[in-house]
Amino acid sequence: MNLFKDKFFRQFFASMHAHPHDNWDFYRFPDDHSRHHEFQVENASTSLDFILNNADHYNTTYQVLADDESRRLMILLLVYRVLDHHHVSLPLNSPDYWKTIQMIDSNFLKRENVFV
Repeated sequence: MNLFKDKFFRQFFASMHAHPHDNWDFYRFPDDHSRHHEFQVENASTSLDFILNNADHYNTTYQVLADDESRRLMILLLVYRVLDHHHVSLPLNSPDYWKTIQMIDSNFLKRENVFV
């Protein structure tokens, strides 16, 4: 097995039983409730199939990345692509990140007055 597949499957199996809380970007996807609530098996299957069919290409990319953090992020993003927000939390998903987003939203974004 190539190094990419080994790292991918280790992260995949470590993540598949995880259920991170507050792992949905409501700022970016406020109305996409169906995707928020249900794991899409068909999408996961298609993504996993694509990754496995292209594992040699991913392995090549994995090996030329400059550092361990870049390689770890690549694996995490691909596992996220398969398991989605239901099982994988990406590095930006932290309390500090969301606090900053809320501060920007409340202090810098202007809202238009809408009369009903």
